[in-house]
Amino acid sequence: MEQKTQWETSALTVTEKRPLKKKNFFYRYFVARKIWQLYLLTLVPVVFVIVFAYLPMGGILIAFKDFSIRKGIFGSQWAGLKYIHQLFNTPIFYEILKNTVVLSLYSLIIGFPFPIILALAFNEFSHQRLKKIMQTITFAPYFVD
Repeated sequence: MEQKTQWETSALTVTEKRPLKKKNFFYRYFVARKIWQLYLLTLVPVVFVIVFAYLPMGGILIAFKDFSIRKGIFGSQWAGLKYIHQLFNTPIFYEILKNTVVLSLYSLIIGFPFPIILALAFNEFSHQRLKKIMQTITFAPYFVD
């Protein structure tokens, strides 16, 4: 079975004969539509999320195992909820819980509005050069690490 394609120009009509093949799913939806570059770009963040968000969740198993370095995470015996009960029965559990909540609230109170206030303050600078210098000084430590 052949498919004919036809291109018309002002003076010439060209007809090309090419075989019509059944292509697989991957070819039809990714390559033929010429959007494979978009999928390639999205591959980077997807791999990033898998490596840094999902793979570390395997370490959560340590809370439920009698962990031994020799046996590793998957070779160690299950401890059940032994360590969870131990945490809740610790005499200083409420102090630990209070400190955690207080630090989280401080982080929200200081960490949320401060960048917004700083951005508004930068917006009020009349000298563009001073504004750029201050922004560079403010954000430079993030690039050093």
